[in-house]
Amino acid sequence: MNKKLIIIMGGMGPVASAQLNLSILKEHAGANDQDYPSIIHVSIPEWIPDRTSYVLGFVEKNPGIICADIVNKTLLGLAESFGQILVVIPCFTFHSSVILSSFYEAINTYNGKVVIVNMVDTTIDYMKSSLNSNDKLVIWSTKGSHAAKVWSSSLEQLRNIEVVSDDHVVLGSHNIVYNDKYGLKAHPFGNAETSKEINQLFQQSVLAGATKVLLGCTEYSTFFSQGNVPNDFKEKLVDPFEILIHCLSKSGLILKRE
Repeated sequence: MNKKLIIIMGGMGPVASAQLNLSILKEHAGANDQDYPSIIHVSIPEWIPDRTSYVLGFVEKNPGIICADIVNKTLLGLAESFGQILVVIPCFTFHSSVILSSFYEAINTYNGKVVIVNMVDTTIDYMKSSLNSNDKLVIWSTKGSHAAKVWSSSLEQLRNIEVVSDDHVVLGSHNIVYNDKYGLKAHPFGNAETSKEINQLFQQSVLAGATKVLLGCTEYSTFFSQGNVPNDFKEKLVDPFEILIHCLSKSGLILKRE
């Protein structure tokens, strides 16, 4: 049985996971409905605590255990119909060890049929061949990802790449995600204030010495997917959504449009 299924464990945030689903479909070269990949996008955000709040100790329920239960229930009665099931979780704070390890422990793998796609690993593997030794990388992420060292621990594999650390960038990138007035959680596609704040963050990143910007929160990928990319730094972005689609294409799960 060679049928493959993609499970998008969504709701973190809801628009980001929906955008990933749409991005996969937009990139796939299907001539009719049946040509497209099989995808189940599960988004029940009211059940899932904020990942940053969990990492920072503000909530007790582990999102990893809750999401594993959601995926297990989703696959009940379906798993036997597919030869391989890829589970994608478009939230990088979820990839912190304290959350992701609990997810791995609680998920039913159906004897290895279920494979968890680690978006941090796919991004790191891609950067190994796409970045050069002159690049200096800055990470736009949340306080939760920063505190859990989601990216910094994995980036140690890129020995020739300098990671720029700047407190103003860390705080600014977190606020652009969570601020009530202009944050991407409240305004997934941004507003005038969002664009202003992102331009300021970009300037801060450049002043700190960055030549590449890693979009270390999926909310940023959603924002930039709408074409909200100033020409002067489009080539500087490292977008894990685009990298994931590249990996799915290499695996044969999607056929990229020419």
